[in-house]
Amino acid sequence: MNRNKYFKEVDELIKKNEDLIKEDFELLYLSVSGVKMDVNISYLADKIIRSLNNNVDLNVLNFWEFLQTEIGRAIVKAKFKLDNDIYFVDDVKEITGFSREFILEEIKSKNIKYEKRNSEIFFTGDNIREYLSIKNIDKFDKEIEERYEEQRKKLINGIFKR
Repeated sequence: MNRNKYFKEVDELIKKNEDLIKEDFELLYLSVSGVKMDVNISYLADKIIRSLNNNVDLNVLNFWEFLQTEIGRAIVKAKFKLDNDIYFVDDVKEITGFSREFILEEIKSKNIKYEKRNSEIFFTGDNIREYLSIKNIDKFDKEIEERYEEQRKKLINGIFKR
């Protein structure tokens, strides 16, 4: 999960609605990033969704787009207690270069493992890694390496608070 992108999205949401609590989003980020927190993250995800539903105009299409943001991913990870990063069909499309239709066909023919919760299809990192190894695509490992380098540079430059 991209920390900078996540908090930029949080700031944009809070600008649209000052009733949102930034600390809730910080707790959510820390919880889904593997930091042990004494908080029920499923409850926290529900609390954030309720506050969004009350205050931000989210129709179905906008909500689907929202779920694919860093904040949306964090909420899905928290709500469904997922340990891995999550990916959506559009992410797989970007990683593989395959068309959306092809990926949906791969899902139908069970060539790629996926999770489905409340009619939403998503993939764990392990699902993607397994699929890409079958297809002999090494882009996923490059993406992981790029994320590592990005985080390492941030640590070296002292961007993270200690």
